[in-house]
Amino acid sequence: MIQTTVNRASYTGDGVTTEFAFPATVLKTADVVVLLRTIATGVAAPLALGTHYEIDGVLDAAGRYANGITVRMLFAYPSTFQIIIYQDPALTQLVDLVDNGLLPVETQIELPLDRLTVIAQRLASLVLRTIRQPDSDTTDLAVLPDATSRASKFAAYDSAGNPIAAAGTSANLTPVSAFIDTLLDDADAPAARVTLGIPAMDGKGDILSGTGTVGVLAVTPSNGTSGLPLVTSPLVTSGIGYGFHDQFNGLVNGDMDVWQNGFTFSNVADGSYTADLWRWNQVGTGVVDVRRSTNVPALILNNHLYGYSIEVDVVTVDATIAVGDFYTLSTFLEGLDWRFFAQRACGLQFAVMSPKTGVHSVAITNTGTDRSYIATYTIDAANTWEYKFLSLGASPSAGTWAYDTGLGLKVQFALAAGGTFQNTAATWHTGDYKATSAQPNCLDNTANFFRLADVRLVPGQWQYPPRFEPFAVKLARCRRYYQKSRIYGEGITDASAGGKGEHREKSAVTGAVSSHMDVRFSVPMRVTPTVTTWNPNGSNSNVRNVTDSADCSGVSSAALSTESAQITFTANAGAIPGDQLSVHWAADARF
Repeated sequence: MIQTTVNRASYTGDGVTTEFAFPATVLKTADVVVLLRTIATGVAAPLALGTHYEIDGVLDAAGRYANGITVRMLFAYPSTFQIIIYQDPALTQLVDLVDNGLLPVETQIELPLDRLTVIAQRLASLVLRTIRQPDSDTTDLAVLPDATSRASKFAAYDSAGNPIAAAGTSANLTPVSAFIDTLLDDADAPAARVTLGIPAMDGKGDILSGTGTVGVLAVTPSNGTSGLPLVTSPLVTSGIGYGFHDQFNGLVNGDMDVWQNGFTFSNVADGSYTADLWRWNQVGTGVVDVRRSTNVPALILNNHLYGYSIEVDVVTVDATIAVGDFYTLSTFLEGLDWRFFAQRACGLQFAVMSPKTGVHSVAITNTGTDRSYIATYTIDAANTWEYKFLSLGASPSAGTWAYDTGLGLKVQFALAAGGTFQNTAATWHTGDYKATSAQPNCLDNTANFFRLADVRLVPGQWQYPPRFEPFAVKLARCRRYYQKSRIYGEGITDASAGGKGEHREKSAVTGAVSSHMDVRFSVPMRVTPTVTTWNPNGSNSNVRNVTDSADCSGVSSAALSTESAQITFTANAGAIPGDQLSVHWAADARF
């Protein structure tokens, strides 16, 4: 008789217990299976009777363990293991009934029935561990496809609920990779982000970081700061950074829109300004022209139309650059503005074109020319506009730096440089250096030129699209450093211009006596400027009495402040009150 349905028992080890009860009728010890399961992996291995465990119990008259058995382990397994016990009798019938023989009820009838019951319990246990069709189905499932048809395919079901072999498209299924398999077991979205390598989100807004060129994300943070998108940066070691998506340009006239003194400069001497705040410097025998060029980058380079570039053309070659020679095109940053960039990482971005391919240099030099930083860029294709972004290391506090109206920073684009001015890139040096030894000689051929456009100094090390700046604002910024009476685009010494734009006043004196004219600057200048004058009617510095067609002598000029100047002179002998006086002037507060 079997009164229990127990066919299986499991226990977790504790490192102490070795005896485990199996409260089922056991007909033969050989029917007992003992498994040792590793909990962490789920892998189970069979244990051997006599090697790993013994069986204890009381046999009845029929040779059964009617009241169950005790499995006694020969080793106390720890809590990382489970002991699983069940019966798996062979599917055989061992009773041989003989005609006219004895029929012991206990051994010939009950025992075989018990065996059948144990087999039935085992089969029931196996059935319960399979995928089963519910009793409520009105039809039986169709058989599985054959082995060849279902090889390397998914088990799926058709519209009638019958099993099919799906290849990934038949049932709108897709093969799952090993990576996706690791994702499917994630408990929630944060766990999935960890698997996918996505940084945790925070209250500032959602930001995704990745490899490649660092740029600005079109995301607005939720901290109430409208229009301030989040940016990624190699400088941000944790969390996220902020930046303006249209960052301002620290350089004045970096886009070369303003040319107060003309548009073409021939045989440019060392120290000459061309475009406003752009100066040519050289030591060497080469000769260049500098001009405003309408050869500009395409719209796609920085997503806006360009007006002009600055172009340097070689007139006389310098085929062999001496150690002490150099040729540079420079612009400047006032100390008051440099304070914002000082001692922090900055970015320099610009468009460049030249037939001289290779590794070029641009140097950052301080007030006292005792600290310099060389950044390099590569012109990959000849005669092709290329946009560059250079990361500049934070400036040191040591050295001579001006944080007032003095020269804060000089940016020097090298066209050639001898050994005296060469050093390594990407570090701050003590001294005045302009290029690395890789700098090509752009003065070695009269066919050579060098064009720059849209030069920008921006805070941080992120590349930004340009912020719109009206031309009138650009012109006013330039006039802080240089302004004049002559009309825009004409130099102060251009004899052909005549009286266009000159400063005029009426005489207040009679005869050859001392007099003066007062000039008010259109914008306050950086420092008290140097003022020069030019005769609208001749090649001298005299004030012209237009009424008398005569020059006034003894002209001198001096700036009284950053906002005004006074031009003094001796009136001509025939001057009377009311005569029309005329003069050209220029006020220079450049570096």
